Amino acid sequence: MPQLLILAAIGAGAYFGGKWVRKKAREYTKNLQQAAKSAKTRAPKKPDNISRENVQELKKDPKTGVYHVDDD
Repeated sequence: MPQLLILAAIGAGAYFGGKWVRKKAREYTKNLQQAAKSAKTRAPKKPDNISRENVQELKKDPKTGVYHVDDD
């Protein structure tokens, strides 16, 4: 008889534990989807007004091989 009670307690724990895990998984998925949607709407947009006049050119230093902004 004690084995039956232990088995019933294990079964009930597994049942309610499974329900709890499913609930937490749904909450996690919901929060993840909301975060992805929020990140899409708040992502910075690429500016459309970039022109050649606004862009600085980089020149390679022949001694070091490092690129730097052309100050001329």
